[in-house]
Amino acid sequence: MCDGARPQMSNALTHPSGPAHPRWKGGKYTRPDGYVEITAGPDRGKYEHRAVVEKLLGGPLPEGYEVGHNDFRRGHNCPSNLILMQECFNHPPNWKPSPRSGGRHWRKGVKRRKGEQ
Repeated sequence: MCDGARPQMSNALTHPSGPAHPRWKGGKYTRPDGYVEITAGPDRGKYEHRAVVEKLLGGPLPEGYEVGHNDFRRGHNCPSNLILMQECFNHPPNWKPSPRSGGRHWRKGVKRRKGEQ
């Protein structure tokens, strides 16, 4: 029985994770662009503003809709500051879907040179 191998200890006892970890920050991460991303729980990987509205609706966002911020502060995600809107209303009229992203990201439209149509 004693072959010289040490018994393995549980990783959870030696390296706590989640709220038990000393550097736990609540399961959220503020990205460099200002949006808050959820890093733990069932909504892991989602933006916080989308998760808040999905919980209010009781399901996923309807197709073709986005969540906007009334005060344009991307980290201010209380329900009274969020608004559900169609995708086309969240972007200025001169912005177009980026072809490289399959239409998921928007960019400013390219101005035409004189003489071009």
